[in-house]
Amino acid sequence: MSKFCTKCGRPVPEGGICSCQLQAGGQAQTPPNQNSNGSQQGSQPFQGQQQGSQPFQGQQQGSQPFQGQQFQGQQGSQPFNGQQYKEQASAFAQNFFGKLLYLIKRPVEAGTNLILEANIKTALLLLAAQGLCSALFAMAAAGKVSGYIQAASGLANEISSGLGNVVAGAMGMPYFRIFLVTVAFSMVLSCILALMLLLGHMALKIPVSFQQMLSAAAIRSAVLCPAILLSLVVFELTAPAGIALFLLINIWGFTAMAVTMSNFVHKEKRDMFVLAVSVVNLLFVFAALLVFSKIWTLYLPDLIRAGIKSMGDASMLELIDEFL
Repeated sequence: MSKFCTKCGRPVPEGGICSCQLQAGGQAQTPPNQNSNGSQQGSQPFQGQQQGSQPFQGQQQGSQPFQGQQFQGQQGSQPFNGQQYKEQASAFAQNFFGKLLYLIKRPVEAGTNLILEANIKTALLLLAAQGLCSALFAMAAAGKVSGYIQAASGLANEISSGLGNVVAGAMGMPYFRIFLVTVAFSMVLSCILALMLLLGHMALKIPVSFQQMLSAAAIRSAVLCPAILLSLVVFELTAPAGIALFLLINIWGFTAMAVTMSNFVHKEKRDMFVLAVSVVNLLFVFAALLVFSKIWTLYLPDLIRAGIKSMGDASMLELIDEFL
């Protein structure tokens, strides 16, 4: 027995569903499916980006075993990497001496790049280079003094056999100590100069960092290196002229440093900047003399140092007057 559809009146088999209800149900279900498809399609670009990033992650994961193998290979081949270390050291030395030569040839241009870079390692190496050159000059001066001592011991040798050699041995110059003290003295003074430059810029309300001022001090050190070596050659020819040249060449270093720093100063502050640099240079000279007055006995033989200590806290000038 068939039934009739309550909506359209068509006969419907028992247990069946009228076709009009099927059409209505299909239409009612279609919009949600379309919306879901649209939402899936709209989200595909984001999924695509995620999928696109998966190969990169896969490469990273895939490269980890390679990195591990490479690291293990390096550990296993450490005894055979001497040539590689030599090549790296050679490349580093070439890079450093290239920068040093560039600073000597074009101190303002190269110095500007050095201040902008503000690499503290490069700055310290340049300060050490100046300290090394100064140490060579100090050792040459000590050699001159040692020659005078040997001449004096020769006179003593004429008076008593063997006495001159004893005096010469006791009065031998401590070259290794002179070398270390001079390098340290030079680098400490350069750091003091960098601190003074920082305080001077702060007084003018010019924002700078200590690393930049240390790089500025390194400009002075770089240009002084060849000048110190030149003064060393002159010193071997005539000692007074060499010492005078060694003292005067600092003007060149300060000038190169000041001109380079002026590139970073606004025009309205340049007049005060010149005054500030002049004050800093004057204070630096006083600081150098003060520090040297505390350590100058380290340049003397131990026998003379012991004699000076026994005399008390006499100043260097008083001791010179006493000997003269």
